[in-house]
Amino acid sequence: MKQFSRPPGTHDFLPAEMASRNYVEKVMCETFEEYGFQPIQTPLFEEFGLLSAQSGEEIRQKMFTFVGSDRVDYALRPELTAPVCRLIATGALQHLPYPHKLYYVGQCVRQEPVGQDREFRQAGVELIGSESVLADAEIITIPVKILEKLNISDYNLKVGNTGIFREMFSVVDIHSKDLSEIIGDINHLTQLREECEFLQTQPETTSIEYIKKELQALRRLQGRAYDGKYEIDRATLEALEADAAQEWLEQLPKVAEEVYQITWKKSLSLTDEMCELCLNVAKIHGNREYVMTEWDKLTRETAVHAKQDLLKLCDWLDHFGVTNYTVDLGITRGFDFYTGTVFQIESPLLEAQHQICGGGRYDRLIKEFGGPDLAGAGFAFQFERFIEVFEKSQNGNTTVEFRKDCYIATTAFELIPKAIEIAETLREQGKKVEIDLMSRALEAQLDYAADMNYDYALILAPDTLQQNEGVLRDLKTETERPAPFAELTDLLAELS
Repeated sequence: MKQFSRPPGTHDFLPAEMASRNYVEKVMCETFEEYGFQPIQTPLFEEFGLLSAQSGEEIRQKMFTFVGSDRVDYALRPELTAPVCRLIATGALQHLPYPHKLYYVGQCVRQEPVGQDREFRQAGVELIGSESVLADAEIITIPVKILEKLNISDYNLKVGNTGIFREMFSVVDIHSKDLSEIIGDINHLTQLREECEFLQTQPETTSIEYIKKELQALRRLQGRAYDGKYEIDRATLEALEADAAQEWLEQLPKVAEEVYQITWKKSLSLTDEMCELCLNVAKIHGNREYVMTEWDKLTRETAVHAKQDLLKLCDWLDHFGVTNYTVDLGITRGFDFYTGTVFQIESPLLEAQHQICGGGRYDRLIKEFGGPDLAGAGFAFQFERFIEVFEKSQNGNTTVEFRKDCYIATTAFELIPKAIEIAETLREQGKKVEIDLMSRALEAQLDYAADMNYDYALILAPDTLQQNEGVLRDLKTETERPAPFAELTDLLAELS
């Protein structure tokens, strides 16, 4: 019979892995609820029109789509913000006061290249109804608090505001979709610079495939009649070898800047001045004082509202005790719907795809889905990446295991009814208990209990049963003590 393998980009998680995942998810959900957020769940698939309406082109191309029996085009959800906005737009929560504070944990799917996750889990929140920058600050604070609870200190928090570019282009006659394309390009350039800088510290063989992929994408943008300095031809790609990686990592951001600038001028009729302004603003990053000084030099009286919001955000973050962050004007995120504050959290513990969390403000999304004109903000953790960071962090060597209270072992078959009775009593009190289901000898039962990480086993034997007690064995030290059945719950609580 054929043996099937799991699909590329998916995972099987074994019990030990699920222990860590469940523990982290529990901490996340508890923290969401501490800030007043309530759980919701939405379908795994939605109409393609909904999911594609406000996603960037890159995300649209990665959706798994299908035609249902009702002849409607559907797609598996690539993220969870759009489904939540659809739920709100249909009026499902109109009986509740604002703000709506919702959280979710669920599976998402994207058609990523081989070697990358195609199925992944997201855990995040959406805060609907508040236009305040204070709400943005709370949204950013929550994932930082989760990191602190899990003793993860090796991370970088970056905050920005897409409103900068939206305000800069308000004086230019440009379609909103074209502006979204530019904002997406700026985000890609920011990621490209950071990735090239990171890869310069890695083995050259690690870098060369990334370089090839980026050059191929830029070559497609160049087209056939490219008139820039850095023309990428097929021969260049075919001759690319690992020993040229360092040189290309230094040059790649310059190549990308030129390609995007020429594309913007040809396709969108932007002036050289506007192109240069976009590229220079996107490179500004650092502490608040430095960023504001450089911003003023470049933008002067433009993007005033975005600047005020960003300053307020920094002030509120200080009140929440969040001070370890960088202001980065090049962060715009990969979706069309962000309108103001954006942020992301990255970890250098990851060898690739360093981002573990991101989000921001989207004030038009629900209205564009046919709902009321409501402001919104939210974020999501990339759960698999976050788990990897958790396991690699300073507490990553601390194994998270399922809590197991007691294994009940029997020395004779006729004692199984009593074992069941005791086990059910303990389970009713919230204890995790197992009995033997394999008809094994006593020593084999105790070996199984030790292998499954039980600390204690209650041994039932005919002579002790007459005294209404068993023998409680510590499976780590192999010491034993009498365990009266009436005192068993208290005894286990005392030992744990």
